[in-house]
Amino acid sequence: MKCPSNNLCLLFSEALTVFVPFSGDLPASLDGSDDHKLKSKSTGDGVGNSYLHVACASGNTPIVKFLLTRKTDVDKKNNFGLSPLQLTLLNWKGQQGENIVDLLIEAGAEIDLVEKDGDTALHIATKKGNVWAVKKLLNHSADPNKKNNRGYTSFHCA
Repeated sequence: MKCPSNNLCLLFSEALTVFVPFSGDLPASLDGSDDHKLKSKSTGDGVGNSYLHVACASGNTPIVKFLLTRKTDVDKKNNFGLSPLQLTLLNWKGQQGENIVDLLIEAGAEIDLVEKDGDTALHIATKKGNVWAVKKLLNHSADPNKKNNRGYTSFHCA
């Protein structure tokens, strides 16, 4: 989505829009140059989100695909301890979320990473009632017995 003032907007949430400089084909900060790594991996949003976090939270599958080709850290946590996979599960249910979850898992996302409250992706999917994601995560060896900081497994969260 192109904004007035020549910026590429990535919607993070209803309350926050992150602007990435844009002057043509790709934002300079996203252009991977020769080594195909991002020049800047932080959006500067004050929450510690990477560009991948923002793309996942906004359901922007094309940007997620692009970022994953640029050796982006698929398991980087934001200031709340959320990985891009966990943020996707918090924000999306249905085909758009499924596509992004598939991309992240294919890129090697760690299924059992914990966020600040000790919840894994499986805890989050269970709390959200996302049956597809629960099945997907279990099929990729998510640990259903892993307890969060309150001592609950994902099944306690259902």
